[in-house]
Amino acid sequence: MKRMFQAYAKQSLLADFKTGVEFHDDSGQWTVHAGGDEEPYFEFAGKGKLPRRCPVNYVIGSKWQQAYATRLDDGRIQVFPLQYNRLAGRWLNYWKEIDPPGSERAEPFPATNYQSNCAICHTSQLQAADVPNRFDLTRFREPGIGCEMCHGPSLTHVEERQRGASFAPMPFALPIRFSKVDHRTGTKICSQCHRQSSLREAWPSGEMTFNPAEVFFSDFKSRFYKEFSRRAFYKDGRFRETTFTSGIHWFALP
Repeated sequence: MKRMFQAYAKQSLLADFKTGVEFHDDSGQWTVHAGGDEEPYFEFAGKGKLPRRCPVNYVIGSKWQQAYATRLDDGRIQVFPLQYNRLAGRWLNYWKEIDPPGSERAEPFPATNYQSNCAICHTSQLQAADVPNRFDLTRFREPGIGCEMCHGPSLTHVEERQRGASFAPMPFALPIRFSKVDHRTGTKICSQCHRQSSLREAWPSGEMTFNPAEVFFSDFKSRFYKEFSRRAFYKDGRFRETTFTSGIHWFALP
């Protein structure tokens, strides 16, 4: 979990940037090139929302598939559309694979903003920017998914343990122990990220992935399924895009 989003280090790469890869348009002209060894980069042939050459500053994922991102001068982190699939041993334009035709983020040049689209589930302790409605500038203390993402704010627990105080876990006592809560509560916590239609709003002080209140997670806020692309689902109704499995299990709860 902590390696879901991490600063670039050569040992963390799944793809071989030394060999590199090139993507071409329908006319055969190259559009984007990935290369480098000690300092991997993506280079774009045409005009777009990114500089011509961008270093890989972050990697996303560490097991079966990996995406790459760069940090711009204004603090935005932009995720490249090209990813490396370890199982298939090949590069792919991930958004083109799952988005409907004509999607902006399926093109080689525009990059998806990490803070707006990814960080809410891939990064703990996310804080809204000081600039209103600029979710593309949200901040975080450290990359990756920490323990508090699922178990809640735990500073008091750490301080108690440092003092040698006893710890008698009760339902909703922080940190949450999933063996002490019912299945509905556990599903609510997991569904903050693992439910396709889940929405989150900033708490009064700008907290995005944590809440200083006693109950650190929110009741469900969601959007209608009709807002999704047809390609978000398999023909049998299962979710297709990513790991939004809680949506299926939640409907089955009594």
